[in-house]
Amino acid sequence: MATSITYPFDCFMGLQVDGVEVSGVGYVRRPATFEDIGDGVTAANVASVQWPACGSDWGFIDTVNLYDALTGGNLLCSSVATSVVRGNLYDELRVSAGGYQVYSMPAPLGFGTFSWGTGKYATFHSLTPPETVLLFRTFGSVALCGKQPGVWAPGPFDVVTAS
Repeated sequence: MATSITYPFDCFMGLQVDGVEVSGVGYVRRPATFEDIGDGVTAANVASVQWPACGSDWGFIDTVNLYDALTGGNLLCSSVATSVVRGNLYDELRVSAGGYQVYSMPAPLGFGTFSWGTGKYATFHSLTPPETVLLFRTFGSVALCGKQPGVWAPGPFDVVTAS
C-alpha cells in the first residue's frame, strides 16, 4: 500500500468479469494518469481511457480496476461499473476523462511515530474508489470487403429471399 501519493499519479486501468480480469483477444490494461481536481482529496483520470477493439467476446464486464503495473502487480482500487457492459467482438470500451475519481485520504496507521507530543500518529494515504464508474461501449470501425473502412450501424436492412 502506498505511503505517499503525489500527483500526477500514473497507473493502469483494467477490466474484470465476475472477479476475474478479462483475458479475451486484444485485451490489455491501459495506462491512466490521475490529477488532483483542486480540492486536495479527489483525483480523476486526465484523459479518456480506451481499450482496443475486442478481438473476441470479453464477457459481461462489471468492474473497473486500477493496478500499479501493466501485467501482474498490485490492485490499487476497484469500482463496479454503473451498469454491466458486454464486450462483444469489435466493440470498443472506454472510461471518459474524469469518469474514474478516487479519493486520497490520510488514515491512521497506529501509534508510534517515534516523536513526542499529542497528535503524533503515523499515517498513510490510501486510494478510495468511487461507488461506480461509467464504462462506455461503442462500435468500432471495421474493414469491409475490399478493405474499405466502414462503421457498424443499425438497420434498416433489406431482406432478400431466394425464390
